[in-house]
Amino acid sequence: MRVGVIGTGAIVRRMMPCFALAGVVPVAITSHSQERADWAVREYGFERGYAGRDAMLAAGGFDVVYVASIHPEHCWDALAALDAGYPVVCEKPMAVNTIQAQLMVDTAHDKGLFLMEAMWSRFLPAMDKALAWITEGRIGDVRMVTADFGFRAEVDPDNRLFHMLKGGGAMLDVGVYALWLCMQVLGPHPAHIQAMHDAVGSTDGQTAAMLGYDDGAIGICVGATRTQTPHQAVIMGTRGRITIPCFWSAQSATLTTDEGEEIFDHPSQGEGYEYQWKHVADCLTQGLKTSPLMPVEATIARAMTLDNLLFGSQKLHQEEANP
Repeated sequence: MRVGVIGTGAIVRRMMPCFALAGVVPVAITSHSQERADWAVREYGFERGYAGRDAMLAAGGFDVVYVASIHPEHCWDALAALDAGYPVVCEKPMAVNTIQAQLMVDTAHDKGLFLMEAMWSRFLPAMDKALAWITEGRIGDVRMVTADFGFRAEVDPDNRLFHMLKGGGAMLDVGVYALWLCMQVLGPHPAHIQAMHDAVGSTDGQTAAMLGYDDGAIGICVGATRTQTPHQAVIMGTRGRITIPCFWSAQSATLTTDEGEEIFDHPSQGEGYEYQWKHVADCLTQGLKTSPLMPVEATIARAMTLDNLLFGSQKLHQEEANP
C-alpha cells in the first residue's frame, strides 16, 4: 500500500518505522513550503515532496492519503483528498467539531471512498484482548470506566497545545483517547454529560468529564496538558475488572476476577501504529468504505460529545436547573 502524507510534523517521524512494519510505502509528502517538503523527503525517506497539498494530490501515485496536519486543517485537507478521489485516513480528532466531521463523512459517502479516523489505540492487540474479555462476559456487566491521559507542558501561547485557533486544548489533543475508550465500552450515546475545565488562555489545560448512561453506567474521562496523570484505564464490571496501563499505547492488560488474575502481554515491534495500517490495508483490499472497528458513525458520536464537553456542559447544566 502506497501512501501520500499531508503534514510533516512529529507524528510522521513516529509513523515511519510502523509504515515499514505494515508494508506501507511512503511515496509523497507535502508541506506549506518546498523547503520543508524537501527536508521531510531527506529526513523521513519519502520519494517525493511537494509545496502544498494540491500539487501532491495532482501528481498522485499512491493508494491512500494520510492527513497528519494540525487539527484545524484536518477537515479541509481530507476534503481535498476525497475530492481528488483518494481514500483518507485522518489523524485524531478527525475534525474540531461535529459540523466538520459530518461534512467529511458525507463527502466520503457521496464519492464512495474510504474514510477513517486514525484512533490507533483501537487496533492494538492488548486493547483487542481487553475488549474480547468484555464481550466474553469475563467481568460481567460493565458499570464504570475510568481513563486518563495527561502530561505537563510549559505554557507557550504560540504552541498549538495552547492556541484555540490551532485546535489546542487538553481534550482535543489527548483527552479524546480517554473519551474514545469510555464510549467504545459503554456506548456511543451517553444520556448525560458533565464536565469541569481548568482554562489555560483560550484552551482547556485540564478537563474532567463524566458520561452517564440510561442503565446507570458511568464513564469518567480526564485529559490534561498541565498535569501529569497515571495514563491508566480501568474497566469495572459486576464480576471483575480490566486494568490497562498506558491504555492509549497499550502493551498489556490485566483481568482481575474472584478466580485470580490473567495478564495479557503483547509488546509492539514499533510504536504500535503498524496494527492500524494493517487494518487500513485490509479494508481497502476488501473495498470497504468505513472501518468495522473504527466506523465513521462512532467518530460523529464522539465529535458531538466533544462539542458538548467543551462548549455545551455549562449551558446544559443551566437549562436543567432552570427549565
